[in-house]
Amino acid sequence: MRTLSAVVGGAVLAGLVVGIVALDRREDRSRAMYHDVILMAGLQYDLLESGRAGVELSVDAASDPVAVGEESFTPLPGVEVVVEQRGELYCVKGRNQHGDETRWLCVDGTGDRPELGTLADEFG
Repeated sequence: MRTLSAVVGGAVLAGLVVGIVALDRREDRSRAMYHDVILMAGLQYDLLESGRAGVELSVDAASDPVAVGEESFTPLPGVEVVVEQRGELYCVKGRNQHGDETRWLCVDGTGDRPELGTLADEFG
């Protein structure tokens, strides 16, 4: 009976390890997409905070760089970034070549500026 318990326990542990590795790979493949969404949301925030209009756009790494205020932006390889105006808000969404998508992250130039260190706070 102990042998059976050890075998079952080992199989459960192996399954957990496989699941953790798969989750880690998914997070790694999404990292560039979240990076670009936070970066773009910060650029849009800066425009709005200074009293200027945001910039609606759809851009991927194959596109020419786009100007957002005084900054030039090109997404990382495999990432598409979309910005839509929704009333007073400018909302940013990302997609990657694996079919992953972020939620919309909307800014209006008030409150806290989206920063790269806040990925978990913005999308957690």
